Amino acid sequence: MISRWTQNKNISSNIHSLLGNGIQAALGFITFLVVVRFTDKLVFGNWVIFITVATLMDMLRLGLTGTATIRMISVGQKNDRYNSIGASYQLSLVSSFLISSVFLLIYFVMITMGLNTTYSYVFLFYPILAFSNIPFNQSTIIAQGKCLFLRLAVIKAINSMAILILLLLYLFFNEKFELEVLVYVYIFANAITSLIVIIKKWDGLFHFFSGTPKTRKQILNFGKYSTLSYISSNLLKSSDAILLGLAPFMGAEYVAIYAIPFKFVEMIEVVLRSFATTAFPTLSKLIKNQIHKFYAHLQTYIVITTLLFIPIVIVFILFPDLFLSILGGDNYVQDIQVQKNILYIISVYILFLPLDRFTGVALFALDKAKLNFLKIMFMLCLNLIFDFIAIYLFKSLELVAFATLFFTIFGVILGWVYINQVLSVEYGINIKRSKNILKQLLQLGQWKKIKEEIIH
Repeated sequence: MISRWTQNKNISSNIHSLLGNGIQAALGFITFLVVVRFTDKLVFGNWVIFITVATLMDMLRLGLTGTATIRMISVGQKNDRYNSIGASYQLSLVSSFLISSVFLLIYFVMITMGLNTTYSYVFLFYPILAFSNIPFNQSTIIAQGKCLFLRLAVIKAINSMAILILLLLYLFFNEKFELEVLVYVYIFANAITSLIVIIKKWDGLFHFFSGTPKTRKQILNFGKYSTLSYISSNLLKSSDAILLGLAPFMGAEYVAIYAIPFKFVEMIEVVLRSFATTAFPTLSKLIKNQIHKFYAHLQTYIVITTLLFIPIVIVFILFPDLFLSILGGDNYVQDIQVQKNILYIISVYILFLPLDRFTGVALFALDKAKLNFLKIMFMLCLNLIFDFIAIYLFKSLELVAFATLFFTIFGVILGWVYINQVLSVEYGINIKRSKNILKQLLQLGQWKKIKEEIIH
């Protein structure tokens, strides 16, 4: 009975997580279409740069406290959970204050020197954003740690809806977006979400003073590597846009062209993120004397997500013009061939994403954030080298995309090697198990058999 309840709970968690990320993706897709169609290339490119750097800084804060807190909540008892939540909140405030202080200092130095670039907006407005989304971020950490994925879905939907509604309200009175407007909307939407989760008591603010120095130290010890992993991982995604934006012969307009096809990767990652969200606490629990179940769960997540992506990739390859024209509209007609070439490359890249993502999740679950950091650092170094060659030597957006595919394949191999080293065993992808999972997926109502396959 307990085993059956646990299986049903795991299925519900995956469904709720997928639902939440699916709603967020759908609203994000509509928001993306609205922004692309009501901005010129320069403004849109600058917006991509702003959101890229802002996300990078959010990952720094999340890496410092989030991953460790999720892990501690998922395996801890009641009082330990309160302690972890309070310590996480305290560290989030301190890290936000430190980052904001550095950013404002850089901003005033730039103003004094007469420098005014896209990055000026980041240094000025990110401090406001950082404090406006602390409760929002804390609520997602707690929901994930407690496996409350329906609540997590609601929180994400509130945030995405707030952004879209504010943008549409602005368009009701205006014809075009300026960069300042997009920044204001993003900050205000995050503040609205934070206010709602505080009112609902989902952010754990009432446990703020439960955090102890010992727990803060534990979070920081884990967080020093998970932070580096999050930053490096995000740099893998954002370095392309940052380097393109810095190149004097390319700049924000090339960032805009490059960002259109890569929007499809973001949509794919919604599904992947949903499974990864539920996989982390599950794998963290299974690692205790249940290595065979650990590997079974890990492989099932990899196989199922890869199979889900194959038909999507086929559609992308068969109808690239249709999808790119839907996203880019008339502003990018002259760039369609370059974007098609990029889409072909990232279609192959998409098929390697599950292996890359879940090897990282597995290393975190094994409490080996340092190894995951090393894996990502190797990938980042390869990407930066390839990007510099692609941008400054060949001036090619397609080669920039190819670099992404290359370092991902390298990361998959290295990640799997690390996992086997940690457990002192040699596990590969079990072909027989993969075939069984595929066979069951092709039949309706076979989720129960898949779960039995995992257990046995």
